[in-house]
Amino acid sequence: MKKVIVIGIIFLLLFVFGLNLFLTKLTNKVDNSLKVMKAEIGQKVLLGKDTLTVVDYSLVKDNYKLSNGAEVNSSLINKIKIK
Repeated sequence: MKKVIVIGIIFLLLFVFGLNLFLTKLTNKVDNSLKVMKAEIGQKVLLGKDTLTVVDYSLVKDNYKLSNGAEVNSSLINKIKIK
């Protein structure tokens, strides 16, 4: 009976450790993504004949909102950014 309790406690500790490791890595990845996306706010982009400004971003949708209300995928923003 004691062996079952000890094994249960060991598995519980391993589960908690693994969950902690997973959540730490996840939050670090989200923080890094937020820093990258936040750095693009205020950048000028050329879309067609218009020069627009990046005013907002969405980490969930993975896109940026421009000053005219258009939403642009984050992979496209580096291609149309004015350097």
